[in-house]
Amino acid sequence: MNASIMVEHSSISSVTNQEGYFTLRVPESAKNTRILIRHLGYHNKTVPLITLINRPDTQIGMSLSTVSLQELLVVSGDGTELVREALRRIPRNYPAGPNMMVAF
Repeated sequence: MNASIMVEHSSISSVTNQEGYFTLRVPESAKNTRILIRHLGYHNKTVPLITLINRPDTQIGMSLSTVSLQELLVVSGDGTELVREALRRIPRNYPAGPNMMVAF
């Protein structure tokens, strides 16, 4: 399913694997917070972290979320300009300094 998992009010996060399993390393001081689970096409879900600490095999269900979009027109164009714009935005879209991430 590859949902994103975040500990509220912190920078601690992870993603699930294809089966929905995930691992979080959370300090003792954060055990009374909640985790936020997000996945495209589903409503966000929050769960008390202590629930998962006490019962690590808890299954968490998510509800489908659909959004109707208004009609739009897709047109072809010159890919060169698109690439130029992407290159121009690199400084704004990527970290300027070292960046560490943990994933599995």
